[in-house]
Amino acid sequence: MHHSTKLCDFVGTWMLDKAASDSLQGPSSLMSLGMIMRNALELLRGMSISIEAGVLTVAVFSLVEWFTFTEHYRLDGAESAAKRRDFRKGANFIRLASATASRLQLQMRWEGAYAGKGVEEVVLVGGDELHITCSLALHNGKSATYRQVYRRRH
Repeated sequence: MHHSTKLCDFVGTWMLDKAASDSLQGPSSLMSLGMIMRNALELLRGMSISIEAGVLTVAVFSLVEWFTFTEHYRLDGAESAAKRRDFRKGANFIRLASATASRLQLQMRWEGAYAGKGVEEVVLVGGDELHITCSLALHNGKSATYRQVYRRRH
């Protein structure tokens, strides 16, 4: 479905630009995150993106050692299982829905407490800036959208 050669510009280490990014208060409230998780979100620092053997891997890192996660998106668009980003119990399924040389669409759906779905539009701006717009919708009808800006680390 998706060829890794056209996605090579996404590969690298990306640092979160907090000043240019939206607050995570909206999604934190939507998911009813406790203070420990809210504080851990404030310590997110960036992510590493790699492609190997038909899989796009996104590894998010922070200043808190336990608050990291890695997601593996199959380039053929098939769904994969992943840990929930809020660290709650329940299944989480992710997939690379579409990809071009400058845009990825990542989809997720999770079960259990605060079940819902999400879409992340990942847009490469120039060669050294990444904008991620995430829209979350819970099964109870509540939703939140936020944008994060990352800059490539050279």
